[in-house]
Amino acid sequence: MPVKLHTLFALVLAGTALSACAHHAEAAAAPPSAQVLTESNKAKALAVGQALVAQDRAAEAEHRAEMDRLIDVSVKSMRDEDRQTTLLVTIVNKNKKAISSLEAGLEVHSAATGRRIGLAEIHIGRKIAANSSATFPVALRYVRFGEDAGTMRLMEGRPKRASLEATEVKYADGSDAGYDD
Repeated sequence: MPVKLHTLFALVLAGTALSACAHHAEAAAAPPSAQVLTESNKAKALAVGQALVAQDRAAEAEHRAEMDRLIDVSVKSMRDEDRQTTLLVTIVNKNKKAISSLEAGLEVHSAATGRRIGLAEIHIGRKIAANSSATFPVALRYVRFGEDAGTMRLMEGRPKRASLEATEVKYADGSDAGYDD
């Protein structure tokens, strides 16, 4: 009984496919190599992770120290109104350069429980002269709090405390300080 060439080819192809599937199934079921999970490798991974965390914390502390040396930002009060909160912000420019704008991280906590209820990044495009301060309102719609918008709505009218942390300052002369995302 003669076998046609295309039938033979189809049988070989099907056998190869079944063999390949079986090989992948065995590989997927096999545990990871014991070489990857050695105690030595676990210790190395832990040491690298701890070094990276320490490096990140040191960089963050250095950044905060730099920002504290250049500028003070604070929230004097908060007022809720129609789906927004208005912050009374005070900025003290400690530098010899005039500020043209700044970026800051806002953290809002419940005054009663201390629980964090909102995080937002804000841009303040306000000019502040060298070695001076300014106090002004900043209105933020709840949607600016992203996934925390619902919590901010639920806490509307209840006492809250807020803190600002400057992340980047742009000066009138075009220079800047802080993180430049």
